[in-house]
Amino acid sequence: MATVTAQPTPNPAAYKFTIQGHTFDGPKTIGSAAEASGTPFEPLFALPGVKSVFATADFVTITKDAAADWGGIIDSATEALSSAF
Repeated sequence: MATVTAQPTPNPAAYKFTIQGHTFDGPKTIGSAAEASGTPFEPLFALPGVKSVFATADFVTITKDAAADWGGIIDSATEALSSAF
């Protein structure tokens, strides 16, 4: 299980999740649950309000839709990423 640290970004619709000890091969944007199917990012799209996922270097940025609240996403996303990596 990886250690995941969540941090706000200047964009209120995006949150950064740094995954200690893991790096991604290159930038990758996943814009739907269908694109995430079968990947470690699939559980993120089950969270209400997750709009897209961007993975690069040692972090993942999750973008939510405007109506969603980060309070319902951050802990679950941190747990999902920690388990996946």
